[in-house]
Amino acid sequence: MSPSFSLTLTNIILSTDSSSTVIIVIMIVIVAIFKILESIYGPFNDNQNENHYYTEEDPAKFNLQLPFRQKHLMSAYLCLSRHMLKKDMEESKYKVAYIRKHIQQKCPNSYSGFTQALLFHYKTPHDLKSVCNWINKSMPKKEDRLEILQFLTGISMVDGSLNSSEHHLLKEIQRLLNLEPNDLDRLIEVYVKREKEFIPATHTSSNYYLEKHTKTLGLSKDASKEDIKKAYRKLVMQYHPDKFENAPAIESQKAEEQFIRIQEAYEYLEKGF
Repeated sequence: MSPSFSLTLTNIILSTDSSSTVIIVIMIVIVAIFKILESIYGPFNDNQNENHYYTEEDPAKFNLQLPFRQKHLMSAYLCLSRHMLKKDMEESKYKVAYIRKHIQQKCPNSYSGFTQALLFHYKTPHDLKSVCNWINKSMPKKEDRLEILQFLTGISMVDGSLNSSEHHLLKEIQRLLNLEPNDLDRLIEVYVKREKEFIPATHTSSNYYLEKHTKTLGLSKDASKEDIKKAYRKLVMQYHPDKFENAPAIESQKAEEQFIRIQEAYEYLEKGF
């Protein structure tokens, strides 16, 4: 508060009766409280769209000048989540539920804008390095950055497996967040050894995997043994690595990952008969 403002305020108070003085003091206290809250959570009359998260020079880059607030942290989380989702859309419904649950716990004061923010960041291209740079600046403690890597590893493991594209992305994020390779290795080991991080309460583990693997083969949950064999043979021929020898690297890699999922699905379903 500047000296001139304080002097003016003093003159106003002295020139008013006691009841008016009380009202003025209450108004000052309310304004001060709002200023404190705005400094923590951002402006209450913030009419900006989500584009203020990015720089004017390069709209794809996360704005490094953003202060550390919950809504900005949520956006950083969602930017990285978008990269993970793009690498593997398998079980995306459950992955989004996992993301929602984590954001609700981590950013409770900004959670009300989750759906809109998720849609925006999913549709909007953004630069991975710039997001990580903001996190490094805003979260200097290693354990905080490690928590983000753990969250992202959890997204990739929701469907019970980590494909090569997801693993490559996690290694890149681990490097950009100035973490050690063995940090990521330990996180993956923990997820591989324990039960899936998120299985909906309405599903048992067995029902979840049955639904997942029959979906991979394009079947219903009540498919017969013959139906399973027929679907398996057809898909194996469609996605066999030999058919993608001359295909672009990305296409070949996706086919290989799908081929592995088909094998896993068949092995799981065959045991049920």
